Amino acid sequence: MNPQPSTPALPSWLTWWQRPFPDANTLLLPGRQPALVDTGFVGHADETAAWAHAHAGTVNLVVNTH
Repeated sequence: MNPQPSTPALPSWLTWWQRPFPDANTLLLPGRQPALVDTGFVGHADETAAWAHAHAGTVNLVVNTH
């Protein structure tokens, strides 16, 4: 039996968006120059951009780890 995934212990200032498989778990680091980590598939780009804009406004940096 596989345990159910749980929300990781993250700092309260970090926004985490768990996307359904096979997409990505996206992190948003707010601040003067917000950063988005792991955007997911290009087919979801508009949805991801809207989510990031709603939570942080303009995103200054995008980092994809895989």
